[in-house]
Amino acid sequence: MSESEPRHAAVKTARGPRHVRGRARGTGVPGTPGTSTGALPLHDSNALQRNRTYAVLSALPVLMLLIGLAWSWLGERRQSGGEPIAAQSVSLQGRFDGLTKVGAGGEGRHYLWLQTEERRRGVRVVPREARRLKGLLATGEPITIDAAPTVDGSRTRWLWRLQHDGRTLLDDGARLR
Repeated sequence: MSESEPRHAAVKTARGPRHVRGRARGTGVPGTPGTSTGALPLHDSNALQRNRTYAVLSALPVLMLLIGLAWSWLGERRQSGGEPIAAQSVSLQGRFDGLTKVGAGGEGRHYLWLQTEERRRGVRVVPREARRLKGLLATGEPITIDAAPTVDGSRTRWLWRLQHDGRTLLDDGARLR
């Protein structure tokens, strides 16, 4: 085998407008198109199409995140700004299990927890009412609550009445619709 013959017959040397024997075009050598960084010439429409596709694909996760955050924010706004629906109200009896605050920020989401015969249940509480109820109940005390969703078909229920030892500690029935 001589030096002028290719080592592997199946391998062909590259030819075409982007290749010059032994080196790629546009590597910064004077008299050739391109730049010293090896960037593609501006007239290469394939490269522009690839860059557009790459830009769109890399922007998709950011767009999806923004849409998801907006969707979540709008849903929470509908939940917390609505009025309980009287027709979908439920009454629960159980033992008081505590108050919790979920989420960071000024108000957060407040939950009242009670242990029923079947399982532990939580209902949302308006923040100002949660602060008021904090010192009134001790864990394990029997309570009766009425809770209703603020959005039709939602499984999130909002506390609108709380009774303990025959006394009504909270009655927000004026908000019912």
